[in-house]
Amino acid sequence: MIFAQVRDDYSDIMTIEEFEECVKCGSFIPDDGSGYYGTETHYNYLSVWSYIAPKGATHVHWYNK
Repeated sequence: MIFAQVRDDYSDIMTIEEFEECVKCGSFIPDDGSGYYGTETHYNYLSVWSYIAPKGATHVHWYNK
């Protein structure tokens, strides 16, 4: 998959595993913000709340509310 959006200064970047651990322990819920799958430098608008991580995704770009 091609991740077209370039990383910006507003998001927090974490690995998918780190994000999943935060969700598992209750640190992140859908009301807290939006996360999108991508790589360390690029992402697409595929929500972590609505989609399974696409092939090639290694990171989550997280935007707090």
